Amino acid sequence: MRSTLIAVALLFAPIFAHGTPVLSFTDASSSGTPVSNSLHGWLFSVNTVLTVTHLGLFDRDENGMTREHEVGLFRYSDGSLLTSGTMSLGKSNMLIDGFRYTNVFDVELQVGKQYMVAYYTDHTGSSDGIHMDANVSTIPEVDYLSGAYEGNAFGLAMPVNLTTAERIGPNFLVTAVPIPAAVWLFGSALAGLGWLRRK
Repeated sequence: MRSTLIAVALLFAPIFAHGTPVLSFTDASSSGTPVSNSLHGWLFSVNTVLTVTHLGLFDRDENGMTREHEVGLFRYSDGSLLTSGTMSLGKSNMLIDGFRYTNVFDVELQVGKQYMVAYYTDHTGSSDGIHMDANVSTIPEVDYLSGAYEGNAFGLAMPVNLTTAERIGPNFLVTAVPIPAAVWLFGSALAGLGWLRRK
C-alpha cells in the first residue's frame, strides 16, 4: 500500500509542481521584434478560479534569454501589480513548449475580473519575448481579450494601449483551485482500498 501511494505521488508530482501553460500559438509567420523601453502583454479574463504559480516569456530559439526581463501580472481595473518575476539571463529558467518560466508569489484569479500579463524590455531587436500576429489559443478556463503595448516605458508597468495584434511574449502557469480536493478524494479511495485489503 505504501509503495502504491508513493507511485501515485510521483505520478501527480509533475502536474502540481509546475502547473499548466495558459497560452499557445500555431502560426508565427508574421513576427516582429520589440523596441527598447517598451511593454508588451495581453488582457484576459477567467471563467473559473485559478492560481497563478509561474510567469513566463517566449524564448523563440529555445536557447536561453539574451538578457534579463521583468514579467508581471496586473489587475486591469486599477493597474495594481499582483505578482512579478525576473527572467534570468541564459537557460536557467524552466522551459515548457517554447516559453521559459520563473516561480512567483502565487496569486488567485477571480471569475468576473480582468487581468493583464506583461513584460518590459530595454533592448531593441532582442528575440526574447518576440511578439507577433499568430493564431493564439488559451486553455478553456482563460479567455484572451486583447493584446497590449506601450512605448517610452522605463520599467515594468501595465501597458495602456490595447490592440487586436497578438502580443504573445509573456505567459503564465496556473493550477485549478479544486485540484487539492480531487487529490484528497483520490487518496481517500486508496485508503479505503487498503482498509478492504486488511479486512
